[in-house]
Amino acid sequence: MVDLTVDTQLRPTRLALLVRPSDLSSIRRFMRVCACMWGGIYNPIIPVFPVGPKEWRKEHWRFSKGRNVAKGYVEFFEPDAFVEAEAGLLDEAGLQGVRRQYEIHSRVLPLGDLLKKQDGRNFAELSVGLSVIDVLRDIYKSERRFALRQESPAYFVKPERGSAAVEALFGAYPTGKASTYFEKGYKDVFRPEIVAAGPAAWRKVFGAGAPTPLRITRYSIEASRSWNDDLVIYVFDPKRPTDLIDLWNMRLEPNPVLPVPVGWAQDLAPDIANILKEEHRPVVGNPYGVMHHATLEFGRSLAEADIEQVVKAVRPLMPPPDADAAKKGQGPLVVKPWRNQVWVRRGDENGMQRPTRIELSVKSNRATIQVDRDSKHMIAHVDSIFPDFAERFGAHDLRWVNSIRVSTFDDEAVATVLPFNIIDRKWPRLALGGDSVMVGSEGWSVGQHYRGLGTSLDLMSPEEAIIGWLGTLGVQATASEPGYIAKQVLSHLGGLRSANIIAHAETLQTLNKMAGGIRVRTGGDEPETEEVFGRHSKSFADWKAILSRRAKERSFRETTLDHLTDSNVLRLGVETTCPHCKNSNWHSISDANYSLRCERCLKMYPFPQGNVARQWSYRAIGPFAVPDYAKGSYGAVLALHALKSMAAHMTPMTYSTALTMKFDGAIVEADYVAWIGKDTIGDLPYEYPRLVLGEAKSFGRGELIKASDVDQLKKAAAKLPGATLAVSVLRDEFTHAEKTVLTDLARWGRKLDERGEHRNPLLLLTGTELLNYYVTLERTWKDKGGEHAKFADYRFTHGLHAIAESTVAIHLGLPSFEEERWRVAEERVKHRRKRLLAKKAGQ
Repeated sequence: MVDLTVDTQLRPTRLALLVRPSDLSSIRRFMRVCACMWGGIYNPIIPVFPVGPKEWRKEHWRFSKGRNVAKGYVEFFEPDAFVEAEAGLLDEAGLQGVRRQYEIHSRVLPLGDLLKKQDGRNFAELSVGLSVIDVLRDIYKSERRFALRQESPAYFVKPERGSAAVEALFGAYPTGKASTYFEKGYKDVFRPEIVAAGPAAWRKVFGAGAPTPLRITRYSIEASRSWNDDLVIYVFDPKRPTDLIDLWNMRLEPNPVLPVPVGWAQDLAPDIANILKEEHRPVVGNPYGVMHHATLEFGRSLAEADIEQVVKAVRPLMPPPDADAAKKGQGPLVVKPWRNQVWVRRGDENGMQRPTRIELSVKSNRATIQVDRDSKHMIAHVDSIFPDFAERFGAHDLRWVNSIRVSTFDDEAVATVLPFNIIDRKWPRLALGGDSVMVGSEGWSVGQHYRGLGTSLDLMSPEEAIIGWLGTLGVQATASEPGYIAKQVLSHLGGLRSANIIAHAETLQTLNKMAGGIRVRTGGDEPETEEVFGRHSKSFADWKAILSRRAKERSFRETTLDHLTDSNVLRLGVETTCPHCKNSNWHSISDANYSLRCERCLKMYPFPQGNVARQWSYRAIGPFAVPDYAKGSYGAVLALHALKSMAAHMTPMTYSTALTMKFDGAIVEADYVAWIGKDTIGDLPYEYPRLVLGEAKSFGRGELIKASDVDQLKKAAAKLPGATLAVSVLRDEFTHAEKTVLTDLARWGRKLDERGEHRNPLLLLTGTELLNYYVTLERTWKDKGGEHAKFADYRFTHGLHAIAESTVAIHLGLPSFEEERWRVAEERVKHRRKRLLAKKAGQ
């Protein structure tokens, strides 16, 4: 049995509209439907275009194709379901993988089907999400039916023709006859004051934080924010669809947003100035004078003249800067005329971090469950959580979502880290019954139908998960002999967390000398057996000396003989010499007797009882008795252990030991394949699980890493773009010849993928990292000195990508990927200028 910790988070359904960035009508229609849906204010809008709108092109320079922008938005927002404003947009955006074959419940529907009559009824119902009627019913029962001690006004702002200001700021309901009950329900519960759209309505609503149709869709939803998520005042054109898309999506970023239509900004200048002054305040508890500040951001459609006009109206109302303004950083008026690049997966070359999506939660639950790891299917039954105000039954299976995170100390049993399937949801099939499960940054998100209906997850072993995923990419993978040996090593040790038992150079070298087996001579058409040799034993005194020297090298808990014997690395026995043929024999305690049989001449001889102390010795057993460092498995196991423990905590990871991969007529061996959790090794919270392909070598003289090994990695990486290529040796350094082939591999992997990102980063590990698990990476490199010490800083070790770039600089002397990109970009600019000057000179 395996103990699993299951964390379940309840959140509203996240629905995304796929729309042309010029389709104002569909955007307004979607916004109105969102006012009918619990959590509707947090439903993103995904623009789909072959050529971007003029006002966006300067900020979408990183992508040459519009579908890459759409995919970037989808990967950022992680929608549970999609709505097409027009047929074919899903395929145009390259998202056809969202449609699963033979799925029971579709996750894609036309905009016209989002709110429509069903089953002959005379009223329209939502096809996705929880109706706001449930919210209104609960608000009435718990609050509005009573006489309030303090009046809490509510407002209903009348929509304007040709402008989406009301839909975007306050909310408006659909006008169809079958949908009028939403507006009626809101008015019956709140008895709102009906006001015209304009600056006066803005002051009433935002000044008092009053209920509106859009605001009540946030009912009971907690949006997590940190101390540095300061207010953004967003000035936009409500007639421009591009600005509406930006505003609507900004609500899914952590910063609270206060929208201001540009036509109202002049009248609202005093209000904006007062808010800027109020928000400019010291950070509590910060001794360095750091200040909070609101940001005045402008829509990308606004001309510079429009922006300057608003700034000129606000600036005179701001206090003059004081003498200490420089010490306090930015003043109260901070202007920002660009948008956060949420469509970019990673941070840019300047080291700027990509914005993160806000985390929404209603309530959560933690439970411990057990699954049978030996059964054909590891089924985990997870209790669901639901909104208390929701009606028990509903019309569809995606009324709300449970996001489930599964963790366990036994990484070898259950695959808890899986690649995200946000773009292509054909794999994995985690839920019994065929329901779609989205694997994303929040965990495994499962749509819920009824209150109290649990979820059954069909879990996978790590090897099963990796082999299954590779199969979806056309790669036939099977475990190889070294892979089986590595699994046996891990089984004896008790998993990766106990690999420190063998993480010592002299310990490994001694075990290898004690191993037995067959040496093979190659060179002809067929390998020839050169020598058969038996296992060697090592005396009790020898092992005590080894462990004593090991203890002096380390600053952690001492490794003892008990650790080695309890893990079935060593077994105690007696070593005696046959008086007939002088052969040294070793007998385990269970085989020892007063009469012993010689292993060579097979004659019997008496047990020498006069000097027993000198005869106690140990032999390596099981996989540790396999020669050539257990067929190279020690290097793979310790590389995986290093990946898992580079941070101060043990990181979640799904991995498989050595695999043989067949694809496109090629056969490639990988010493290990792993997914490293997105929030591990210091990676930023938006990062996807990192795929790592490993080539692991042990000790030895000469070139361990050869051109053939690099070619193998290139073939696998070309099939799996984005994978980090990890090359490791148990020695402390690479040879000159090895550095030459690794430099070629590093430069090859730095080619850009279709998104302009680092295609295949290279991570280099040596005994410095593999055999120094007991301290942080920064401390290890600092103690090492030399080139390593130059990178013993958080900025060089804060994530897997940063660590990879640092190791390439340490061992190969290459500049970072970002530095090379800037250099190439600057050279292109210089070359372009020279051509222009030459052209002008020719004229």
